[in-house]
Amino acid sequence: MEHMENLSFTKHTKVLVPAVEYHFDSDSRLLIPFTNGDKIGFLNNEGKVVLAPQYDMYYGECYCESDFVIVTISYNYGFPKSGGKVSVYQRPLFGLINYKGEVILDPVFFSLSRAIGNNKLYTAQDKNYNYGVLTTDGEEIIPFGKYDWIDGFDNGIARVKVGTISNRIKNSVNKWGLIDEAGNEILPIEYDNIWNFYGK
Repeated sequence: MEHMENLSFTKHTKVLVPAVEYHFDSDSRLLIPFTNGDKIGFLNNEGKVVLAPQYDMYYGECYCESDFVIVTISYNYGFPKSGGKVSVYQRPLFGLINYKGEVILDPVFFSLSRAIGNNKLYTAQDKNYNYGVLTTDGEEIIPFGKYDWIDGFDNGIARVKVGTISNRIKNSVNKWGLIDEAGNEILPIEYDNIWNFYGK
């Protein structure tokens, strides 16, 4: 107990309890995550399973019908090495579910970022490392591969880059611009750099 008093809990801290001790009537979420083994599933607020345990992690909570939850599954891949050996790696693939537990975006993306101020708009990176922008209605606002990099949207604007040289290396080959949530270029793709403003 002495060690527990020294722990600092944040809004992201989860407290797990056995199902028999859980009170659904005190939980205002429309989707309630639960674990079975090492996988996460979801119950509705009546305690019925709407998604069987199949996810490794989830991000976000669902308190109203306009909320979405990002979910992940594990993706294993490998590369052959000398001597017939293979290096195996694991990374998460991201997807999206709605308040009913319906899959809106299959978990096939290397990254998935919700727009700040618009929970229906997501910047995604596919398995080919291409970036695109999708809506929860299934519309592709920016096709994958149009830009070499797309930042998350903040206040309706996102940075975009054309050029594949690392951002850490100073260069004049990469060109930057700004787009709005409809995919319009509101600052032409001609600048050597645009400082990050996401979340600021």
